[in-house]
Parts: sequence; C-alpha cells; structure tokens
Amino acid sequence: MLGKNLLEVVYPFADKPAIVYRNQTFSYQQLWSAIVEFTKKLEELSLNQGDRVVLLLPNCPQFVMAFYSIVLRKGIVVPLNPLFKEEEIIKYLEDSQASTIITDSTRANFCQNIIAKYQDKIELIIVDNDWQYWSNEDELGSEKIPLYTGKVIYQYSGDSTGSIKRVCRTQYNLYHEARNFAQTTKINQKDNILAVVPFFDNYGLQNCLLAAIYNGATLIILDPIEQEINDRTVTWNFNQEKVLEIIEKEQITILPGLPELLISLTNIPDDTRANLSSVRLCLCPGKIFEKELFYSFLKKFNIPIRQVYCFTEAGSVAMNLDSDIELTYNSVGKPINNVQIKIIDQDGNFLGPNDIGEIMIRSATLTTGYDNQPELNQTLFQNGGFLTGDLGKKDLEGNIYITGKSKILTDLEDEKVAVL
Repeated sequence: MLGKNLLEVVYPFADKPAIVYRNQTFSYQQLWSAIVEFTKKLEELSLNQGDRVVLLLPNCPQFVMAFYSIVLRKGIVVPLNPLFKEEEIIKYLEDSQASTIITDSTRANFCQNIIAKYQDKIELIIVDNDWQYWSNEDELGSEKIPLYTGKVIYQYSGDSTGSIKRVCRTQYNLYHEARNFAQTTKINQKDNILAVVPFFDNYGLQNCLLAAIYNGATLIILDPIEQEINDRTVTWNFNQEKVLEIIEKEQITILPGLPELLISLTNIPDDTRANLSSVRLCLCPGKIFEKELFYSFLKKFNIPIRQVYCFTEAGSVAMNLDSDIELTYNSVGKPINNVQIKIIDQDGNFLGPNDIGEIMIRSATLTTGYDNQPELNQTLFQNGGFLTGDLGKKDLEGNIYITGKSKILTDLEDEKVAVL
C-alpha cells in the first residue's frame, strides 16, 4: 500500500521538491530514482519478504530512501535511535532477528564492531551522503508493485525491568494512519513540513516523513545536534535561531514539535528575528499540557500549539483542532478521522460525558498486540480495541481530557509502556 501510494505521488509531482536538506533540494523523481536503485541493491542481497532491516540513521534523505526501499521489498523496518550504545543495539538485533543494518559512514566502524561481536551473520550497508549516483531516470512501473498490506515495521517500548515489547505494525496500519492524519489536518502538496522530530520515533515517522510523502508535500529535514550530558546522549538538540531561520526561509506550514523544542523557542530573546507567519499548524504530542507553555508560545508567535494524542501501538489517534482552543488548550482534542475513542469503566461499559474512566481506542492503525507479550495482550487488547492505560473523560463537545493513569506507567527510552 505504501509503495503504490508513493508511485501515485511521484508521477503528478515528479519535478516538485520532495526533500530539502543542507541547502540541497531533491525532487520526487530524484527520490524515486534513488529508491528504485537502492531497491535493486537490496534485491542483489536477497532481501526478501519478512526480512528485518535495522535503520541506524539520523534524520536524512537516506532514511527516507532506505525506508521505502525496504517497503518495496516487503521487508520489515527496525528503526533505532542512532545514538544507542552497543549493548542496546545488540539487544534489538537479537529480538528482531535482523539480517541487515543500514547506517552512514559516521557510524560504520561502530556497526562493524557490533557485527564482530554478534553471533549471527549481519549484512552492513553504508549509505553515502552523495546523491550524484542517484540522478538516473530509472522507473518502476506500477504494475510491478502489487498491493501489499503485511508487516512493515518493528518498534519498541520497554519497562523499568529492562524488558522490551515489540510492536509490529503493517503497511495497512501505516497507510491508514497517513490517510487519517491527512484528512484531519488537510495536508496537501502545497505544505512544507519541518522534520525536527526523529524519524525512528513513531511521531516523527508519521507526522513528518509519511505525512509529507503521502501527500506530495515537501519535507524539510533539519540536522540534529548531538550532545553528551552526564554520560547520556541527548539526541535532538537544536539551535533555536537556526530553526527560526529555516521556518522563515522554507516557509514552513506544518511544525511537528516536542515540548523541549517549543519551550526553547519561547525562551529566545525578544529582539531575535522570528517570522512564523507561514506556520498554519504547530503540533506537539502530549496528554496533560502545560498552561505556561501554551500561553507563552501563543503570546510570542500568535500560534496555538495543537496537542496530538499518539501511541507506538496505534500512531496518532486524537488532535486538538478546536477553533476556540484557548478554552480547551489542555485537551488532546477529538478523535482524528476514522478513529474511535471510548471512555469505559472497569467492567467495559461505555461512560457518558464528563465521567472519568479508562481510554480505549479502535482504529485501522492499531497493532494486533505485542509480538512477545501474549499475556499482556490479553489484558490490553480486547475486542478489537486497545486499553491505553490512561484515565480520561470527554466533555459534551467530545473533547478528550487526560486525568491520570489507570496503571503504573513509566518512561524508558522515551517510550510509554504499561507496567502491570
């Protein structure tokens, strides 16, 4: 499904910018040619349906190219934080049973050291930053891309014990998430989306990468600044002035952000040049939103931050697009298109307006369960729905408010998980 969608976008928008990166612009035709060429290389390596491929890359055009090449080969993408330590990478290699790692020259020696320590054979593919050999006009006819809805991605969440939960989602899931998101936000080919959020995270993958490519929009990728703080790597730090410069220069219309980035932008000196007039949608994942951040950002830039309610298990499921958002700033909004969200009591009964209960979601974007947690699946995945572990309520207009947690929740490696 994702491959066919890509081709449907490439033909009408062949000469349109698909990606802007480091003052270079790549058209949809150039992106398609790169994907076709790399898909052939994966075929030479005998990468087949169901084979797992680790992507150990920062945000860059090569991530987009590699992702879609694996999609076309019906492989399974395993996107990992490129700043993980060796032992973390090995843990995910073992669990996913990956056969291939795709990385860049910066991390080539690091990956070779991992492969030398790993028991099974791992192919290593190093993608270069040079796009010159991708400039051919190779085409792959749509008749060669059969409709495929099967497994396409493994993503992970962990708990405080160090165990990991493997979330497998299909092309069917990701396609419907991209479609639902586009219908809700009305993204189109005229939009310019700034990729500040990492692609290995579901929020960045869907609300930046797929949101752009699915709709023929332009994806502007900003380099992250890697920094070590107290022996822990902070993955995505940015120069605020550079972010503001890119927003103005590239006329960014959609800004998917994280609280840390948005807070840093509100803290810039008042005399710093900041023209965000092109931004029509500023997004931020969250559950219980900080009033100070919302009003500080609104006062400084005259742009409301729109909360997005999202999960590794289902992607984005709700968004606050209220026209009078100052009254509902702390709501995650209403379900996005084609998503059902219910509030239930302990017996599974649906609750009425303003009654607090557990939040359950149903969606075509939802995984069927954790691959390696059958007992947990029986608890959290019931009757086609997912019990989120969040307590919340709906007001009379259908806006959803998160009020607490129905289970003990913890954060590990920036992922939400339920701990029973």
